[in-house]
Amino acid sequence: MDERQFKRFKISFTLFWIGQICFLLSLFTFDGRFKFLPNWLIFLDLFAFIGFVVMFIGIAISRGINKNFYYSLVTCLIFVAVSVLQSVCVTSTDDFYVNWSKGLEWSNQAFKCLFYFYFFYGCYKYFVSLGHTEIGKKSKIAAIIFVSLFILERLTVFLMFFDGIKANIVANRIMTFGQMIINFVIYTYLVVISTIIFIRLNKRRKEALNHEEAK
Repeated sequence: MDERQFKRFKISFTLFWIGQICFLLSLFTFDGRFKFLPNWLIFLDLFAFIGFVVMFIGIAISRGINKNFYYSLVTCLIFVAVSVLQSVCVTSTDDFYVNWSKGLEWSNQAFKCLFYFYFFYGCYKYFVSLGHTEIGKKSKIAAIIFVSLFILERLTVFLMFFDGIKANIVANRIMTFGQMIINFVIYTYLVVISTIIFIRLNKRRKEALNHEEAK
């Protein structure tokens, strides 16, 4: 095992994990949808920015471990570029650019999905290369589950475009709260599965070191 590469991966994965915790905390702003909540909750949105910066640093550190980590970094950079372009378009008073910003938002969500898929698939490949097949399988399953939850979340957003759901208060609320709940489930899952993978990896690593010392 390349010890330097392993240490680099551990740092990268730790920063990724911290980023997911920050994203989860930022969801408690509830996008300002509930007027009865205290105004200071809006400051929790800062955790989204902090989480992204921390996670980006982690991905940049792991980029050379395998091609999937490199792809995750590339998709992350594209995500940033599209986000900037979207923020510019959304401030326009021209309907063309406003509609374009909506399209860019969907594109950005697709890049976010790709980013997480590449990251967890990169973890899968790396763990398998170390001989940790069981942990690798958990990473592969994590990639599949994330994509499934992501598609479900996007479906709730897509359904809200239909006039029947827009006009129906009950259906509209179900879709709105459904999207929020799925987002909480997604980031809670990311925190939990990242924690489990990290604990299992450290346990296996200690077992391997103890085995070497016993020799």
